[in-house]
Amino acid sequence: MKKSSNIETSYSTPTKTPTQAGGNKMSYFIKRYKIDKEDTIRIKNTIYPFLKDSIDNMVDDFYVWLEKQPEYGQFFAGNKELAKRVRQAQIKYWTEILSSELDNDFFNKRMSLATTHARINLSLDSYFAGLAFFMNWVLDACMGSISGKNSKVSTVKKEKTLAAMSSFIKVLQIDQAIVTDSYVKSTNNKLNELIQRRASTITKLATPIALLAEDILLISIIGLIDTNRSQEIMETTLTKIVDTTSRVAIVDIAGVDMIDTSVANHLIQMTQAIKLMGCTCILSGVSPLIAQTVINLGVDLKDLTTKAVLKDAVEM
Repeated sequence: MKKSSNIETSYSTPTKTPTQAGGNKMSYFIKRYKIDKEDTIRIKNTIYPFLKDSIDNMVDDFYVWLEKQPEYGQFFAGNKELAKRVRQAQIKYWTEILSSELDNDFFNKRMSLATTHARINLSLDSYFAGLAFFMNWVLDACMGSISGKNSKVSTVKKEKTLAAMSSFIKVLQIDQAIVTDSYVKSTNNKLNELIQRRASTITKLATPIALLAEDILLISIIGLIDTNRSQEIMETTLTKIVDTTSRVAIVDIAGVDMIDTSVANHLIQMTQAIKLMGCTCILSGVSPLIAQTVINLGVDLKDLTTKAVLKDAVEM
């Protein structure tokens, strides 16, 4: 009998919240975060082949970092066997992330992880910090494969790698969403207060900023944009521009849930601030629906460089 939870059935359009969706929960997150089959194919065919022999090294580097964090003493001090088991589980998880499809099996494993985190009182802050470490490790490895000593890599390979990096970020954002949703349900009111205290951390990780090349930043915005979040994104972006001396900033809004007058104005203010820093700003991910909405709202974007897809912005 054909398995019903494969990637084909996962990419259907959900009409319910994750709590209501039942066995189709993975479909809800895939649709909401605008993942398609090409995303997992890009990761599997582009990132996994050159990283599959380095996953052990990545996890080893993580434990070097983790040993300096308070969580290590809390959970692993004097228990080398536990650390060994968790390490093997992480190697298996990252192998699956880089080589597997997003299906209901993936969703169930992430829910199980969230339940475990809640049971042992591992904070969301600790989880996000660890996930950020792995995300940066993979993105740095990807950039290393197409820049520096590998500067003679073909344009086609660079484009494929950049596209795969964008897909990888989206997959991790789904991971964050699943774990956070399940974690909250496992701890109910106890964690609601913790989530509010860590809202700033979550927001920053929901808008990853990656250095695509020596002087090109990618700011990927997912979800809703309000005044507070817009201000945080702007401050983080401007600081990153200064730190990296970047000349180009690509703001990708393909994952923005809704565009209204307020959101459009926030985006305009952000791009103007970026320009004042002496940095060229390109807005990518402008879908036909977003373009039509902006026109209907009467928002003037004539001074803003826009592209329909991230690939076109990178090429420009």
